[in-house]
Parts: sequence; structure tokens; C-alpha cells
Amino acid sequence: MTASPSPAAASSSPQRPSRAGGTPGGRDAWHRRASRPVMWWMAALVVVVLIHRWIPQSRWLLVHMVTLGLITTSIMVWGQHFAEALLKTRLGEESRPRQVRRIQLLSVGVLVTILGMLPAWPWVVVLGALLVSAALVWYAAALGTQVRTALAPRFEFTVKAYIAAACLIPVGATLGALMAFSPGEPWQGRLLLAHQLVNILGFVGVTVTSTLLTLWPTVLRTRIELGVAKRAGGGLLGMLLSVLGATAGALLGSTLLGCAFLIAYLGSFTWVAVTLVRLGIRSARQDRRVPLPLFPVLSIAVGVAWFAVTVLGLLVVWWRAADEQLSSALAAADVQQLTVPFVAGFLLQVLFGAMSYLLPVTLRGGPRSTTAALAAMSRFAVLRVVTYNLVLTLFVLAGIGAPVPGRCSPPSRSARRRWLPSVRSHGWRCRRWPSSCWSRSRCCW
Repeated sequence: MTASPSPAAASSSPQRPSRAGGTPGGRDAWHRRASRPVMWWMAALVVVVLIHRWIPQSRWLLVHMVTLGLITTSIMVWGQHFAEALLKTRLGEESRPRQVRRIQLLSVGVLVTILGMLPAWPWVVVLGALLVSAALVWYAAALGTQVRTALAPRFEFTVKAYIAAACLIPVGATLGALMAFSPGEPWQGRLLLAHQLVNILGFVGVTVTSTLLTLWPTVLRTRIELGVAKRAGGGLLGMLLSVLGATAGALLGSTLLGCAFLIAYLGSFTWVAVTLVRLGIRSARQDRRVPLPLFPVLSIAVGVAWFAVTVLGLLVVWWRAADEQLSSALAAADVQQLTVPFVAGFLLQVLFGAMSYLLPVTLRGGPRSTTAALAAMSRFAVLRVVTYNLVLTLFVLAGIGAPVPGRCSPPSRSARRRWLPSVRSHGWRCRRWPSSCWSRSRCCW
């Protein structure tokens, strides 16, 4: 069987100068320039967390700073890195400024979206959505060009998954921009649920899962055979098609259709996850003189587990709303309980776990310094991961069924039925309950 190339190992091996005469040091410099927006978003996120009580729609702001600012920017930076490693291509230094401009365009688009959302200027939100979509379409087109020009693209299915996932962003951005105009129910809830499905399960879920097919064995210092990777990659196509079907179910207000495709999504993800688990078992049985970097392994593994739990929770929430006349709206309203496990449990843990491995390997100073950096990243790894997830679990359990501070509390089912006639006649200006919460600043999303 043919063994897979390791994206990180490919970047840490001796490299020839690029076609434009660049050097590996120049590529490292590109990583530093391209990663600066990630550091800026991280610093801004810390500031917003400290002052969020005085910011209107702070919940929406925090979620989108993580998903669009941190995660999407990181995906554009490291997606390019993995594409070059997996396709065995090295772009010339003249292409690096274009890659940096794509990331800058994304950052500008996110900022414009935020500036339009906080004061409720819907046309500014539309402009921001267009800029974000343009950046991701540009990114997808660039990856497509690299796939077509690659000489031996054995792992092109992973890069094609990046391309397909990036093409979902314009769909999710359009749904989000439409919500900025407060269309009223049932469309507000339907659009919100579809927006979450496309962006979370589609763009982020498919991109992260496809990356793990090669990054996970790299972190475990083992190998995945090409045939095994391709068979597992079939699950990526299932995830993409399931997202489209579930989105259609959300827009049509069909709980049965949406839940059926959500079950298919879980099955496709499980198909890939089984391969990842087998790689972990193989790695655990290997004899090695140098121990594995424990923090990346634990953080990524626990983050993926949180993702599976979150998707299962979404299925339960959506199915429980099946007997209500506004099922999509009620499901979208209750999905906020899944925000913390998805963002803090899945996204941040996978991001920090991957970065704690990739940064020492990519921005290297030699084998000894790389080994020392990985060891430093994994210091007290078990204590850190266990403490973080214990606190996160307690926080999630305490928030189940509890109202969001300063926002509307969900009423009983009988109260919902009494309110349905007024909801249909007046619409929901707030995405929660129509009882004294008409102010836009009190909306939960």
C-alpha cells in the first residue's frame, strides 16, 4: 500500500528553491504575514469577551469573531499550506502577495459585516457578505488551479473537499444577509437554521474533517494508506450532500426531511471517524523512542468528540420541534444552547491543538528546537485538557434549559400554541418569543 504524505512533514523536510527563486525561509515569512490577522482576531476576541456586557448583540459578535475571524482565516492560511503539501506543488514567491490579499479581503469583509450588524444597517451587512464570499470564491478558484496543474495529485480528493466547502460560504452568507432585513416568521427561523447548517456543518465541518484525514496521522506519527484515505474520503461527499439536503429541509420547514439528512450527515462523519480511531489505535501500539506531542493529540481528539455530540444535539433539538407549527423557528431558537459546545468544545480545541503542532513544525529552527517546542506545547497537557473540558461540561449542563441573561425565556408548549396566531399575523421581530422583546438589541442571534 502507498503511504500518504505528511503535510507537516513535507513542510519540515529539506526543500528546493521555488520556481521564482524563493527559499524556504521566504515561505516561512509568508506564513508569518498570512497568520497576522489570526493573531489580531484573537486579541480582539479577548477584548470583546471582557466588555461584551456593554456591546449590543454581543453573542452574535463573539460567535462570528470566532467562526469568521479566527476559523475561516486559519482555514485559508493552512488550507493553502496543506494543498501545496498534498499536491506536491510549490508556488512561486510572486503568488504569495495574492494569497495575503485574499486573507486581507476576508478580514475587511468580516469587519464590514460587523459594522453593519451592530447598528442594524442591512445593506452594509450585504456588502460585508459579498466581500467574504468573494474572498472564499477566490480561494476556491486558486485551489482548483493548483489541482489542475499538479503532476501527481494522489490526494486531490482532500483539496477538492476544501474547494467544495469554500463554495458553500456564498450560500451561507446570502442566508445571513437576508436575515439582516428581519423578514419575520416563519422565514427568520428557517433562514437562521439553514445559515447554521451551511456554515457550521458544511464549510467548517467538511473542511476540518477532510484536513484530519492527513493531519491526524501526521500528529500521531503514523501513516494512512492511500486506499484507506480514499475510502474514508467518500464520507466527505456524503457530508456535503447531507448538508444540502438538511438545508433544503430547513428552508422548506420540513423537520422530517431535515432530520433524515442530518442522520445521513452523522453516518458519513462516523465513516470518516472510524478511520481516525483506527489510526489512533495503530499509533498507540507502536514503539517509539520520542513520545508523541500529547496536547495536540488530546485537544484534537476531544474537539472532534464535541463536534459529534453537537451534531447529535442538533438532531435532537430539531426532532423535538417536529410537532410545532413553526418547527424551524423553534429549532433555530433552541440551537443557541449548542453554541458553546460547538465554539468552545469543537472549534477552539481543534484550532489550538492543530496550531500547537503546526507552528513549531512549520516555523522551525531545526530538529532539536522543533522537538523542544513540541514538548513545551505539551507541558501539563492532560491537566490542561481535562480541566478545560470539565469546566466546559459543567457550563453546558448548567445552561441546558436556562434562559439567556437579558433575553427572553422559552415558554411552555401550551404557551407557544396560544402565541402562534399572533406570531403568524405579526411576525417575530426578535427571533425568540413575541412578548415584550421587540427590540433588536435584545435578539439572541
